[in-house]
Amino acid sequence: MTIKTIEQLVKFISDNFTSISDEDYYNICFKSLGLITSKPKSVTEAIAEIKKYYDLVKDLPAGWERPLFALNENDFDE
Repeated sequence: MTIKTIEQLVKFISDNFTSISDEDYYNICFKSLGLITSKPKSVTEAIAEIKKYYDLVKDLPAGWERPLFALNENDFDE
């Protein structure tokens, strides 16, 4: 299956989250969206992160640099 839309990515992650390895999760997010990330603890966190990153980059023209990392507000909580 080739993931071509954000809807396909969200559905695939939602349906397969528990069976996807950390490495496969990284590769799927990077190859489909350009998102450099590690696998979150839950599918809810994963979908939220994917949608947040997509909202940041969806309107960028082709060829523009994208943010390397999408940070969640909890990334800075200690």
